[in-house]
Amino acid sequence: MDKAKTFAIADRFFSAIENGDITTVEALYADDIVVWHSNRALDERETGQSKAENLQLLRYVCDFIDGLHYEVLDRQLTETGFVQQHVFRGRSKGGHEVALPVAIIFVIKDEKIVRIDEYMDPAKFPAE
Repeated sequence: MDKAKTFAIADRFFSAIENGDITTVEALYADDIVVWHSNRALDERETGQSKAENLQLLRYVCDFIDGLHYEVLDRQLTETGFVQQHVFRGRSKGGHEVALPVAIIFVIKDEKIVRIDEYMDPAKFPAE
């Protein structure tokens, strides 16, 4: 993997979400992307969320969290993409501070994101 190209994709992805630009996220995703979150069952890991399902979730998150931003703690290149540790921050519409630690693994092929595995504690995400 080319580190500069891979990290440029990462920067575009996270910046797009921070700015509520789901169109850019959609363009970065392969059509057959699989997105799995650790709050889902392990037996769903192979199928995960589809592109459409994940984009819908991201739209909700962008609408629900004000001042959404990622505090990147570490990012490492892998043979197939990158891994990143960050704190997902913002404020819920209900006024609750969000500070959600996340570890996330990206697989990239032909400059498209083909897989995301996201590890977090969903209990730390506010309900309102």
